[in-house]
Amino acid sequence: MGYILKKVMTSELTDALNRILSWIERHEPSWIEYLYPGLSKDEIDDLVRDLPIQFPPELYELYQWRNGAVEGDEWKETVWIFHSWTFRPLQEVVAGLRQESFTYQNFQTDNIANIDIIKPYWGNFKYLNIFYHILWEDNGCVFINNILNFCPIIFQRIEEGELTLLEKYTSLTSMMLTIAECYEAGAYFIGDYISRNPEKEYQIGRKYNSQIIEFALQAIQQGSLCGRFFTYFSNDLIEFKDPRTVEPLIQGLQLLNHQNIERLNQQNNDPFLYYDPKEEVARILGELGDTRAVPVLIATLKNDCHNNWDYQTKVSAAKALGQLKDKRATYPLIEALQDNEDEVRQMAVWALGEIGDLRAVDSLIDALRDSDYWVKQATIEAWDKLAAKFPELDEEIPF
Repeated sequence: MGYILKKVMTSELTDALNRILSWIERHEPSWIEYLYPGLSKDEIDDLVRDLPIQFPPELYELYQWRNGAVEGDEWKETVWIFHSWTFRPLQEVVAGLRQESFTYQNFQTDNIANIDIIKPYWGNFKYLNIFYHILWEDNGCVFINNILNFCPIIFQRIEEGELTLLEKYTSLTSMMLTIAECYEAGAYFIGDYISRNPEKEYQIGRKYNSQIIEFALQAIQQGSLCGRFFTYFSNDLIEFKDPRTVEPLIQGLQLLNHQNIERLNQQNNDPFLYYDPKEEVARILGELGDTRAVPVLIATLKNDCHNNWDYQTKVSAAKALGQLKDKRATYPLIEALQDNEDEVRQMAVWALGEIGDLRAVDSLIDALRDSDYWVKQATIEAWDKLAAKFPELDEEIPF
């Protein structure tokens, strides 16, 4: 059965590639000459024999279909066949790997490989830099995990040390099915360049790549909370709102709070040594809207081990508690009104307005005398919300 399924998947990939090629032939036929003929299986075997991975079946099929494209000096001197991307000949991919100081690169988890919660999952992935764009800082990688039999495709931009996610696909097959339908449905079209209809592209992409959430779930269930993970998958976790994500995120935030305590005990206050994902975990928990997260968010808000540069974690926790609207957070948020950071106090006031608990009335009156203008403005807005919920408060409103 597994063999039959694999054959169906591979034929689906080739069919999608041919649909893409057919569209290009009709709309930009001059591009076709820039594609190299495909390789035989034996030729691919010879090229990848020394790589410390099992070359994925989908990549065999891609390079048997065509062996990449000519890399010209100008925009029109190659075939941007996959929307605004094309792909390197396999010989270049392999040669590039062998020229590097690392014959093959492990996927790096920012600068936090020594923190136990970060490293277990991503260390199992390798990547091949196959796709490229006219902008040199953009690249498309096939991430390979032979153990999990999972090979997502990630397109990203790395510029001045900053990573930006551009596109992602569950697999090579999912990518090509998405692109083929985008061409055929008018989500991609040719003007001076290949342009796109973002709304159509989004709907088609979700149709073929919904399994990406399973990958994200697997990652957080195994404790992978590195910064790059959130760059790639935060929006998916929020959009799909899968209840299975809540508990591992709660556990992760608990462990990260503990790691932060240990870090300060070691007197390591360098804000650039680690990427700290607590702020993003708290943000996602607020967006997911599950009150199981209230206790850990309260603990994060009250955590005294935040460095001065780390106050945004408290801001994120306060906002999440306001989104959850759980009265268990009222007193912790009242305590946060004494925080030294203006943004923490401002968000705590906002959250108290969202929760609408009468126990916060006296503290909100005091907040009207806060030294920060924006805290006072947020307090006025919080009072408006309380007055709408409790009309009897009109006489107590001090403005």
